[in-house]
Amino acid sequence: MMEDIIVVSINYRLGVLGFGCLPEAGIWGNAGLKDQRQALRWVQENIVCFNGDPGNITLIGQGAGGVCVSLHTLGCHANKLFHKAIMQSGTANQEWAFQRSPQEKMYRLNKLFGCASNDPRKMPSPIEAPTEAILSKTNSLLLPDERRRSIQFPLGPVLEDSNSPDPIVSTPVLDRMCEENAISMPTIMGYNSAEGISLIGSWLEELDKVDKDLERFLPRNIPLPFDHPQMKELTHKLRKAYFGGGRVTHENIQGLADILADYIYISGIKLATKMHATHQPNAPLYAYRFHYTGERDVFRITTKFEHLKGACHGDELFYIFQTFDDDVSIFDPADIKIIKQICAMWANFARHGDPTPKDSDITKELGFRWTPVRKPIGDDSGQDYLNIDYQSEMIQDPDKARADFWFDIYNEYAPRDYSILNKCD
Repeated sequence: MMEDIIVVSINYRLGVLGFGCLPEAGIWGNAGLKDQRQALRWVQENIVCFNGDPGNITLIGQGAGGVCVSLHTLGCHANKLFHKAIMQSGTANQEWAFQRSPQEKMYRLNKLFGCASNDPRKMPSPIEAPTEAILSKTNSLLLPDERRRSIQFPLGPVLEDSNSPDPIVSTPVLDRMCEENAISMPTIMGYNSAEGISLIGSWLEELDKVDKDLERFLPRNIPLPFDHPQMKELTHKLRKAYFGGGRVTHENIQGLADILADYIYISGIKLATKMHATHQPNAPLYAYRFHYTGERDVFRITTKFEHLKGACHGDELFYIFQTFDDDVSIFDPADIKIIKQICAMWANFARHGDPTPKDSDITKELGFRWTPVRKPIGDDSGQDYLNIDYQSEMIQDPDKARADFWFDIYNEYAPRDYSILNKCD
């Protein structure tokens, strides 16, 4: 970060210790989120000792961190502990944001430790086991359908039981997002143009299986069984939209990258952006699409799919934070330009709640201001995005056709809120 601002990085519990949930045993869930909230309280109380302003704190996260930021903005402690939010490639309405079957996973973990009973009065708490033993068994908690969908993390946030004494997430996420003026803070929210590239590797050896089971990419909250005729029809539409009606092969791997990007990240983020623009008129939201590719695209380069177009999941981080070499003088000039621009915008947002203030240096360099999204009116979606590239520009509703494919599914089948589907009670 090439700006004069204070950055505080925090740690929090993960896995069973951070996101185990078994209310009948007094394990209410979301301990990791509560660690984050406690860290925010510490910052409130102590940042002045580092010449910081406790009244001007920005919470930023990427991927799962973006989901955490999204959940905090929906919590009752928002505005008290932080005042602006940045969500990169992650929002709380996405399928992977909430863990599936949280209590079943805790029962399974107990069985892995030799306890066959599901009676909380008879079974020991798995979190009392040695940490190393817990970590070694965590991946065994993935459900068969989660493995089928290549979900990598078995545990995560939950919608807490109504008796939870100190809840972080107690209201269904979509209800909260659609609550008028529930959010009042300035927000940056966006995604990378080719999020799915980083996920292709896990499928390459199984393209035949993927081709025969495209149903795995349909939202699991659709209220239809997978063998229902309408699901088969949706699968046909999916194949036509992303593979031209053909098979999934190495030759059309771009289609697989697109479907992974849209299904896992982009459609959910664009839906969150639309809901925000509609229901949170007093909270400016600056939407972006990161499309730049350069020499610091660590994830895209290491996937060996450099021929595919767009910015891979996580690659924007290497233009915001210096992670490897501190000698900026050896960076590619184009990369330096992007680094300076994105750092200036993120820092301006942290200071002022506006990434491109009037008459600021970055505004003069860009030649325009980054404007927030607007409430949709008629044919005007109001979805103004900053497309971050070597020549950045404001664009209207990027990747619209692909996102609309998923929105049509949501509109037709009214899928359930994932947070309700995975409630811990």
